[in-house]
Amino acid sequence: MLLLEIAFGFALLFAGGEFLVRAAVTLARHLRVSRALIGLTVVAFGTSLPEAFVSLKAALIGAPGIAIGNVVGSNVANVLLVAGLGSVLATVTFKRGLLKRDGIALVVATVVFFGVATTGHIATPIAAIFLLSLITYVVFSYRLERKDKDIADLHAREAADIPDHRPPWQSLLILVAGFAGILLGAELLIGGAIEIAELAGVSQAVIGLTLVALGTSLPELAASAVAAWRGYGDVAMANILGSCLFNICGVLGVVGLVAPLPVVDEIIHFDNWILLGVTLCFVLLTALGTRIPRAVGGLFLLAYAAYITLQFVGFSGVNAIG
Repeated sequence: MLLLEIAFGFALLFAGGEFLVRAAVTLARHLRVSRALIGLTVVAFGTSLPEAFVSLKAALIGAPGIAIGNVVGSNVANVLLVAGLGSVLATVTFKRGLLKRDGIALVVATVVFFGVATTGHIATPIAAIFLLSLITYVVFSYRLERKDKDIADLHAREAADIPDHRPPWQSLLILVAGFAGILLGAELLIGGAIEIAELAGVSQAVIGLTLVALGTSLPELAASAVAAWRGYGDVAMANILGSCLFNICGVLGVVGLVAPLPVVDEIIHFDNWILLGVTLCFVLLTALGTRIPRAVGGLFLLAYAAYITLQFVGFSGVNAIG
């Protein structure tokens, strides 16, 4: 019954995010908002909503290990699992340097988070800075990309296939259903995750870094895998970079403004370093190369499997058990 509850929570998160993005894109088109703005904001925002809702719910009920672990674990999963699987399905190619700006922004955000996390607490002013930085970056990127048709089309491609024949009132209903699905999915997933942590005798941080993070990364996994399979390597890589950036600045920014965010020892002593390492590795690949070979994708998947294993054997922190 518990596993069924978690599986249903995963399904609602995935379906809710899909409904939300599609309805928001259609509404934006009815409002005559540009495709570039849709792709840059609505799609990127929508695929990271599961992380936001789950982390917020966890923080509000006093489970900071799941709240922070979800963000850190999701970013690790985005790089090692999502990019790895996409590269195994099809050799991911992209234009050299096209993603450089987003990559630099992600590295800066990750380094800042790394430093803040070592203090053991994400204070409200820091959360506000994270959120304001994300808003500023999105506005700056949109204005910059309006001047470059090629880059604007890149970010709009995920939204380009979504039909706009649906009347606005239907889109509003689907939008509400999407939000409801994500809220209920987060409720079921968090409740089930906490029960599993208690039954298995592992810390909430480990559950957040593994089970919860994997579930909330499903939208990114689906979007990037399909993009890679169709030969849209630029879209797949941009989706991963943008999602990781939104998780740090957007999710932690919002959650940190609403509830206290202590950082548990498991994350400070192990996962923080893993996050920094895989982020730097991934950004270097996108900045210096033009493709991620299948062999590298396979190594990413093996590294993710090793990371998950280490979580449960107690190597990932001070005390994974209890």
